[in-house]
Amino acid sequence: MGGQPDGDGSPGRPPGARLIGGVVGVARAAYDKLAHSHKREHVHAVESAKNRGTRRRRVEKAIATPRS
Repeated sequence: MGGQPDGDGSPGRPPGARLIGGVVGVARAAYDKLAHSHKREHVHAVESAKNRGTRRRRVEKAIATPRS
């Protein structure tokens, strides 16, 4: 199951894992800055979706339109 070694030589990570981790880190930092009520709105919108495609679109929308 291991991918090719990444630039840091660590085996088992899929190609691009570091890039994805960086994007997730940026999204998490933006999420952490939101007011609790806005966090709750985003989480509710994602969790209330009934199918995978809707969840994906709602996550993308939440990432693209951060609130402060």
